[in-house]
Formats: sequence, C-alpha cells, structure tokens
Amino acid sequence: MSRFGNIPDVSVNELIQNSIPRKTTQCRESVWNQFTEFFQQRKYVLSESLSTDMIANILKDYAFNIRKRNREDYKESCIKTIWNTTAKLVQDLYFNKYNRRIDPFSDIVFKAAREARNTKRKQLQSIPEKRKVSAEAFSLEEIDKIINSFDEDTPESLQKKFFHIVSFELAWRGGEESNCITEYFKEEIGNDECATGRIIYNPIPTKICQGRLFDKLQEKRSPHITSNNNE
Repeated sequence: MSRFGNIPDVSVNELIQNSIPRKTTQCRESVWNQFTEFFQQRKYVLSESLSTDMIANILKDYAFNIRKRNREDYKESCIKTIWNTTAKLVQDLYFNKYNRRIDPFSDIVFKAAREARNTKRKQLQSIPEKRKVSAEAFSLEEIDKIINSFDEDTPESLQKKFFHIVSFELAWRGGEESNCITEYFKEEIGNDECATGRIIYNPIPTKICQGRLFDKLQEKRSPHITSNNNE
C-alpha cells in the first residue's frame, strides 16, 4: 500500500473551490458583475485576441471611473480593493479560458493602470468623507463614561477594568472571567529575582498583564473575587 494518497485532480479542484469562504465568493461575484456592467457600457469585449495594451487601457479607464450605483465615488480604501480584485479576476479569466498569462500587478504594460488607481485614491483622500478614518477623538461624554466605568477607587469598576485588560491578554471568551480566584494570578519575577511590575496567569504558559491593577484589586476586591482561603 502506498504511503501517499490517490485523490484525483478533479476532486482536488472541487475541494479547493469548496474551501473558499462564501463571503469571498460573493465579494468576487459582486466585483465582477460591476466590472461586466462597466465594459458592456463602454462596448469593450474581453476576447482572446484583445491585446495586452488594450486590457491595460480598460483597467486604467476602470480605475478612474469606478462608482457606486448612485454615481457617488467610493471611499479611497475601496478603490484599491475593487481594482485589485477586478485585475485578479481578469488575470484568472485569460489564464483559465485562453491559457494566456497577463500580470496587471507587475507588468510594465499595466503601469499606467496602476498609477490611475493610485491617483484616484489620492484625489479621494483630499475629501474628508471619502478618506479612510483610522482614529476618532472621544467626545467629552464618552470620556466621562469611560472614567466612571473604570474608576479604580470603587471595587466594581476596578474589577471591571482588571477583567477588561486580562480578558484580552488571556483571550477569555463567553464570560469566563465571571468568577475568578486571585490565586490564579501571581506576581512575575524577572531573571534578576526582582518584581517586573506585571503578573502572570497560570505560569505554563506565561501570560502577563498589569501588576499594579492586581495589587489594587487585592485591596479593594468585591465578594465576586475570592482567594483560596476566602480572605
């Protein structure tokens, strides 16, 4: 008996296709439907004989004229995603259907198309509502809410803050922190035998979070938090 499997190529291809997430498939279909509508309105035909230069011109035209159905521009971050997905689908089409290799992502012929995509993004970045927002300042009301929620001088809020941090550090899910014995946590000691200012959770494997909060939690813990001797 051979040590290796004997799965036929057809089955492998089916398994590959089935492993693609449904959302990815739906996204590709949506992008391709939009591109199809575009090149049909422009009277383009993606035929086998279409030159690489013409394919590049189509993608350059599309890069600068991608729009929503209501004729509004997309946000700048969407332009790159839509164009890259479209270029990949066109690449796949020509390889799978016509056994022809094109490379919109590195071929010099497509340089102008890539630059059109980047230029369109730069234009949209100058429009505040089209710009990608990575961070937004809290309002005064939100700041007050955070302060009140994590007031370290009250047992309930201190406990909430402690759990908020350790649940992220320890990847807690589903309210695992609802009851906690403080003996699960120990002060971390460095190689120099001095405290590091952090705590460890279940030394194997080592997990860390702020030791300052742990010390304060020990002082102000509510009945919700206990130690092994229930002190």
